[in-house]
Parts: sequence; structure tokens; C-alpha cells
Amino acid sequence: ASNFLFTIESGYFDSQSENKPLLHTWSLAVEEQYYLIFPIFLFLCWKFGKNKIFWFIVILASISFIISEWGWRNKPIANFFLAPSRIWEIFAGSIAALIIKNKGIKNNDTCSILGLTIIIFSIVLYNKDIPYPSFYALPPVVGTILIILYTGKTSLISKILSNRFIVGIGLISYSAYLWHQPIFSFTRIRLLEEPSKWIMILLSMMSLLLAYISWRWIEKPFRSKSLNFKKSYFIGILFLCISIFLFFGLIGHKTNGYENRKAAGHLPSDFYKFATLAKVNSDCIDSSSPCKLSSSDDNFNEILLIGDSHSVDFHFDFIKESIDRNLSPYQISTGGCGFFAIQFENCKS
Repeated sequence: ASNFLFTIESGYFDSQSENKPLLHTWSLAVEEQYYLIFPIFLFLCWKFGKNKIFWFIVILASISFIISEWGWRNKPIANFFLAPSRIWEIFAGSIAALIIKNKGIKNNDTCSILGLTIIIFSIVLYNKDIPYPSFYALPPVVGTILIILYTGKTSLISKILSNRFIVGIGLISYSAYLWHQPIFSFTRIRLLEEPSKWIMILLSMMSLLLAYISWRWIEKPFRSKSLNFKKSYFIGILFLCISIFLFFGLIGHKTNGYENRKAAGHLPSDFYKFATLAKVNSDCIDSSSPCKLSSSDDNFNEILLIGDSHSVDFHFDFIKESIDRNLSPYQISTGGCGFFAIQFENCKS
């Protein structure tokens, strides 16, 4: 259900997507929807024969592709998260599977090299401004299909992709996918700014390390045919884990995100480093420019927050801190512009 959730949540009050620890689960949701619906589709259509099923899938994929072209122009958020505009990418794999079942995998270095080249160019040339999915999704999908169909065991690309290091990355890639977003997200939340490229490289290496650990001691054992455990015992563990997560999630929901987890007036010191983006000393202000916002004592540090509704939350936090830190906060609302703060130190004019 997460792809529906992120579609609904996206909007004015939505936090930055990079800060959502489970944002990446939207794609798992689309895959699960495919896995649930596609077998039913095959069951209903099998009597028509594999040849007609092939063309049914081609038609459905074409319709989905047209929806994605319409969607990125008219409903970009729904186009990105929901299955109708995404399913053609997965149907491409279904089409390739049916072709392989009938004709097998061919050895064709020209086609397989072309496929890998297209994928690499897509990685290098595409950026966040590219509408996706859309026609731009077609090259990497086609490139992948070319590799699947024409990379036989004796082909050049097969030898390259059979390298132990690349195979190892492939084995842990699913675990790496699960780990990377929470790690990146919580780091951004903690730093309150975009991490440097060196931090991102370090986090990427951490994702791969955790991916290997979870692959080695979770994925691999559970896929082993020799694994011996009682089904009731396994289900019991799953139920216990889910119950614990649900319990803390419910409490967090009821307490508005554990809003009392820190005592009032004791926000972390780096909060002020973030909120006070510009300090203005009274000596540097033209005497004709009013900067005194109230009749408070001259020892007060006056802070002006300018921003949208999100800045109101910070305004209330400043009020809580005002006694301990001699802060005199004021807030001006300006819709949809983020916020910034200016601190007037001992402002006398």
C-alpha cells in the first residue's frame, strides 16, 4: 500500500522525499501488485494459448506506456508511484520471458553490447529533471531486454557480467536496496542539510556492508533447501516482530510523533545553528532602520522567523526556549517559501 500512501501524501505539507526512510518501498508495492494480479491474468487467459497471451501482454504494455506519457504531463505524482503507468516496464520482462521460452537465449555480441551501452548512457545522462516514467524510461528498459535476450554463455557481455565481483554485487543488490534509503534519510535528517559527496560515498559503503551481512545471515539461510524450522515457530516470530512495530507505531501516532520525548526548553544545540542562518549585529545596522521588534530588555536576542506554516513549529520551540536562552521570537507567515531566521543580537535601535 505504500505507493498509494506516497501518492496521497505528496503535496504542500509533504516533507522532502529524501527525508522519508521508507520511500523506496513504493517500488516493492508495485512489484507485489504485479505478482498478485499477473497470475490471475494468466489463469484467465491461458485457454487462449501462449501466442495470444503474448499479444495480450504487448497490448497491455502499450496501454500502460501511453498512460505514462499522459501521466507525466498531467498527473506526475500518480504517474511516478502508481502501477498503471509503471506496469509496462515489468511487462517488458514478461515479454522477454515468453520469447526465451519459445526461442531460448541467443549469442549476439552486437545486441548485448548495444543493450549495456544504452543502460550506461541512461545512468550518465539522466538526472532528476527527466520525467519518469515516460519515453525516457524506454531506453534503459530496452537495453535490459537486449542483454537478457542476447547474452548467451559465450558472449562477451556474459563474460563481463560473470565476473565474481559483479556477481557478488548482484547477490547483495536487493539487500542494498532495502538498506540504502533509511541510511541516507536518517543522515539527512540528523545533519539538517544535504550530506557531502564523501559522506554519501561512506554511507554507500555502509549500505553494501549491511547488505552483505543481511544477505549472508538472513537471505541465504532462508533460501537454503536444507533449512529446517517449524512453520508455526517461524510464523510466531513474524507475528511478534510485527506486533512490536505496530505497538510503537500506534503509540507514536497517538502522541503526535512522541512529541514529549524531550523536555520543553531543551532542544539540541545544533537546532539553533540551523535555525539562525544569518546573525545581524546591532553595530552593523543603519540607525534609521528599525530592528527592535518589541519593548523587551536589551539583553534579549531577538529572532525573526520568516516562512510558511512549517516555520510556526520552530516559532513555538523558540518560545519554549525564551526563558532559558533569553530569546524573543517573532514569526511572519509567507505561504510556501520555506523559512529562514535572522537573529538580532542586543538590538538597540
